[in-house]
Amino acid sequence: SSIRTDSYFGTLLASFVNQYVIRKVVEGNIFVKILLGFFSPIIFFLMNVTGFMIDTFDHDDRFATRYHLTLIKK
Repeated sequence: SSIRTDSYFGTLLASFVNQYVIRKVVEGNIFVKILLGFFSPIIFFLMNVTGFMIDTFDHDDRFATRYHLTLIKK
């Protein structure tokens, strides 16, 4: 059996920022909705690329968001 992860701090960071932007678009005032609605694709792209780059170089399991458990039946 083994436990492994393929997500690290970059994935966590990108996920939090993306969720924050989505929440502000949904719950914000009209100015925030228009501003973030326009810029959100750019923010999502930059955060996901940044998260991927961080995860490529830093493999700190303490910030994992997903785990894969493999069990072998004997």
